[in-house]
Amino acid sequence: MTAGLLALSLVASFVVLLGALLDWFGWLASVDDSAFRGFRVSLLFLELALVVSAAVALRLFEFPLLVFVVAASTWFFLSDLASGCTSCPGLTIGGGLLWFFHDGDWEWILVAIAGLLYVAVGDRLLRSSWVVLGGWGILQAAAHFAAKWSEECTPWRSRRSTSSRSCSRALSTRAVKAGRATRGPRPSFSPSRAGCSC
Repeated sequence: MTAGLLALSLVASFVVLLGALLDWFGWLASVDDSAFRGFRVSLLFLELALVVSAAVALRLFEFPLLVFVVAASTWFFLSDLASGCTSCPGLTIGGGLLWFFHDGDWEWILVAIAGLLYVAVGDRLLRSSWVVLGGWGILQAAAHFAAKWSEECTPWRSRRSTSSRSCSRALSTRAVKAGRATRGPRPSFSPSRAGCSC
């Protein structure tokens, strides 16, 4: 019990020493504002030092009060980290969606719809990180379907069947139409305007 209390006081003393060193060098951020306002590297460093030193002390001394210090300091560190990160909520939600929905076609359709919603919400809230994450989700869904459809329709197979020929014809027709759509309307050309006297 005494060793655990001494370990707890050692953890607190270590973090205070690190804070004093940061303040002495002029690297410690102002602590007058709210703890969850903005991204301050020096305070995050102190919080992480508290988490690590308390975890090491817990491993060595197995004192129950150190469990509380590890849990509380970890929560405080993660909350402070998330408050300074504008894309953390989007990453959390999108990561959860990709974790649960990535097996079948309908799930990838849901990921694409969620990507479109991300783009709409990001545009409305002026959050560029949400728009980028939405575009990434749409790209992942498109990659899934492109890989699936390319396995079904490969014109370069060794045995050429009528289905692969019709598939290659359909793919090449789609590629030509997509190229024409991006190019826009064709300008009209007449030989008389070009200076030809034919």
